[in-house]
Amino acid sequence: MPHTPVAFGMTSSARTWAQVLDRLSTYGAKIVVPAHGDYGTGAMIDEQKEAFAFLRKRVNELKAMNTSADDAVKIITAEFAKAHPAWMNANRSGNIVRGMYAE
Repeated sequence: MPHTPVAFGMTSSARTWAQVLDRLSTYGAKIVVPAHGDYGTGAMIDEQKEAFAFLRKRVNELKAMNTSADDAVKIITAEFAKAHPAWMNANRSGNIVRGMYAE
């Protein structure tokens, strides 16, 4: 999870990921050991929550404007990369956007 959007596949649920991140944040973790990548502090959980909130807000805005999912992926992926320049694999946000559009 260090500065890269969570892995998000075709069967993933954005709502479930958000709920899991909310629950994890209540534990007050001092060390987080992700499945892939280096371990870090509990701040990693908050960073992922913020990223999901950023994506969810933009998805809701673009859906309200009847923007297609494909166009939203292009728009939001670029915005995410700009807003989170230290993050690697910002293109992963596209899968999350698609998941949010489908829910």
